[in-house]
Amino acid sequence: AFRADRIMEPSIYLTHGQDTLEIKRFGATVTSWRVDGEEILFMSEKSSSDCTAPIRGGIPIVFPNFGPWALGPHHGFAHTMKWTIKEPPTQTDQDARVVLKLVDDDYTRSIWDHRFQLSLRITLKKSELDIQLAVTNNGGNGFDFTVLLHPYWKVPDVRECQLSGCHGTSFIDKTRNYAESREERELVKVAEWTDSIYKETQDRHTLSGISGNRTLLIEKKYLPDTANPGLLLPPDPSSTDVLYTSTGHPWNVGTS
Repeated sequence: AFRADRIMEPSIYLTHGQDTLEIKRFGATVTSWRVDGEEILFMSEKSSSDCTAPIRGGIPIVFPNFGPWALGPHHGFAHTMKWTIKEPPTQTDQDARVVLKLVDDDYTRSIWDHRFQLSLRITLKKSELDIQLAVTNNGGNGFDFTVLLHPYWKVPDVRECQLSGCHGTSFIDKTRNYAESREERELVKVAEWTDSIYKETQDRHTLSGISGNRTLLIEKKYLPDTANPGLLLPPDPSSTDVLYTSTGHPWNVGTS
């Protein structure tokens, strides 16, 4: 059976057979993705339940900055603002989808004076989640930005996971004073606190050891970098059940 569920505040729910998806309009963050009833995404118990603070887990959106930002909040403002419905949930070719948008306002322009629109298309299929994010420049001047999809994967033990698609690329190791190295491993494993940014990675990654003993295939376009395949915090036993593999890149949007 298939259905695209009605919009329920403050979440949007999509269902396709035994697969379900929950999306918060706060940050347009996917907070739950269940495949055959098995949860794929990690959500921290410390995450705010009233959407008054950044959601800790799921798939946050990072825009227009990654990391600390002199102009505004860490990782930008997109993940802490309420998005609106651009296209309500619909059924198309046996999938469920919804489109959300975020447009500049007085708050965003007070810290980052650019006119823009973000359009986020989320499509749920059988054992598959497709996310497309478009950035439109609505102003008269070009601007630079960084954008990432920042998924937190639920895993039984992060030390048993293996990630492909980084071999031969250079990476910045933030745990070693931002030293730059070349990745020689075919499969990246996490044996210690890891916080790295891989440049120009392959368009396809496989990630083994996901919840339910699954292997995840990650396909990406126009997001050539892969960040942080590793533990969230240095020695913290509670962080061994989560792995995040962000994909993103710095870009410039000009005017037409």
